[in-house]
Amino acid sequence: MSTKFKFKPDHPSSLAAEALLLRGLHVYRVARERAKDDARESFHAAALLAGPDVPSYDQLSRRYDDLLDECTTERLESPHAAHSYMELILQIIADETISQYRDEGGIASSERDLRYALELLVQVRNWINARI
Repeated sequence: MSTKFKFKPDHPSSLAAEALLLRGLHVYRVARERAKDDARESFHAAALLAGPDVPSYDQLSRRYDDLLDECTTERLESPHAAHSYMELILQIIADETISQYRDEGGIASSERDLRYALELLVQVRNWINARI
């Protein structure tokens, strides 16, 4: 007997997915900038530089802030939305942990990113509490 999962898109899930995408684009942009500065020619650097352009750091950061401001005020309506927020929270915490060992900053300041993570976690907690 097969179980079919029916995805029902919702606004909070879309916001979280776009925020995760922006975080990935930021990492990609950092890698491209590093490849430009790399004095030695390498296949990896050439492949990165041949890839698509991405928005500026400032554009990525502004869009990310706008999304997270909206996420933290958006009411969760589904388990999928709560799960999407948890995935974003996990990524924020993982990136903050890793950032201790990198020279580059993230898409948002550590303080702002951790504040977003806490606010998202409160949203998930409230959603769960309303259903218990």
